[in-house]
Amino acid sequence: MEKKNFGIASLRGARDIGFQNWRRIGQLPCLDAKGVRLVQYRKVENGYFLRLEKGEEVVFSIAQFAANEKVSSGAFFGLGAINNFDLGYYDLVKRKYEKAHFVEDMEVGNITGNIASLDGKPFVHTHVTVSGKDLKAFTGHLFSADVALTLEIFVFASSAKVERKMNPEIGLNLLEL
Repeated sequence: MEKKNFGIASLRGARDIGFQNWRRIGQLPCLDAKGVRLVQYRKVENGYFLRLEKGEEVVFSIAQFAANEKVSSGAFFGLGAINNFDLGYYDLVKRKYEKAHFVEDMEVGNITGNIASLDGKPFVHTHVTVSGKDLKAFTGHLFSADVALTLEIFVFASSAKVERKMNPEIGLNLLEL
């Protein structure tokens, strides 16, 4: 099967593909000769294996991968370790996310989500379950995270065009099926 790297050239690229919560990601340890960030992945018969490296921003990297490979819809799961991350819980009464920020390195027991289109650009919806040294778990919607060591993800890609549309009753962009 085919093995590729793709570049994340700039934070401007994050805005171009519609990633709403982009932020600067410190030092970039895996750069090509031109200083472009490389994300490794391999295409296999029913999807892609991705390996994110230390310091990469998780949600942005998955969205950039989807844009680069023209994955308009799909689902993913994985494991690894993250730090400097924001988790959220959606309060249905207030119709907004309650967020918590974590700085420390935590083990990712599971990261799962889906890829769809919002306004013609990749939209990555991600949830994660993590634990620290005390082995107590935290879970919720993952807004952003840096990879602490590595993050290994499998993406099931679909050729179906799946869009997200605002549901005014709930206040979220839901899958339009």
